[in-house]
Amino acid sequence: YGPELIDISITNWCDKGCSFCYKASNQTGNHLSIEDYQTIMQQAEQMKVLQVALGGGNPNQHPDFCEILRLTREEYNIVPSYTTNGRGLSKDVLVATKKYCGAVAISAYEPYSDLFLAIQKLLDHGIRTNIHFLLTSKSVHTAIKWLENPPQGLKNINAIIFLNYKPVGRNPSPSLLLKNSSHYPTFFQLAKKKHVFKIGFDSCSISGIARFMDSSPIFIERCEAGRFSMYVSEDNKMYPCSF
Repeated sequence: YGPELIDISITNWCDKGCSFCYKASNQTGNHLSIEDYQTIMQQAEQMKVLQVALGGGNPNQHPDFCEILRLTREEYNIVPSYTTNGRGLSKDVLVATKKYCGAVAISAYEPYSDLFLAIQKLLDHGIRTNIHFLLTSKSVHTAIKWLENPPQGLKNINAIIFLNYKPVGRNPSPSLLLKNSSHYPTFFQLAKKKHVFKIGFDSCSISGIARFMDSSPIFIERCEAGRFSMYVSEDNKMYPCSF
C-alpha cells in the first residue's frame, strides 16, 4: 500500500503571479501532459491512493483540467481536489468541480475582495469550499481579525486551513516567518475556540499547536511527508513533500 494522498502540480503556469508562490509560477510556466498524468494515476490506483490534490500554478487553468478531473474520479476511482487563486473558474470548470471533486481550496491573498467573489462562485454551485490562509508575521493580524469577527463572505465555507509560511519560492523572506510576530500566541488561542467554520493546519504549524492549543498528544504526529502523502511536480518528478 502506498500513500493515501498524492499532491500533484499539474502546471507551473499562472496568469498572475503571487508574491508568495512556492513554485514561482508565471506565464512562462509548463503544464504536466495529460499522458503523464494518466501514467501517474495508473500507478496511484495500484498503490490504493485515495485522494489527489491538484496544484500548481493555478491548476484549473490547465488546458485539460476538466478531463483530468473526470479521469481521476471515473477511470481511477480517486477523489480529486484542488487549490486555486480564484481566477479561471469558468462555467465548465465549476460544473466539472461539482461533479467530480471532494472540495476546493482558495488561496487567501490580497485584495480579499477577489477571494470573496471566488468563494461565492463556488458556493453558488454547491461546491464544498475551504480557504488556504498563509500565516506570516504580517498576515497573522488579518487572521486574528477574521477569527474574532468573521467577514460575511466566510460564514458558509467549510473550513479555513492555516499554512505556516516557508521562506522558499518567489521572494523568500525570513522576516515573514510567523515566529517574528509577537501576536502568534493570540492567534493560536483564538484558533482553538469554536467558530462558524472548521479550523485546520498544515503539519508545519505543529509547534504552535502543541504549545498553545492544549491538544492531546494522541493527535500529534510527525510530518506526513513520504509517510501517507507524497508530491509529484509538473515535470514528473516525485518528492516526499512539495516544500
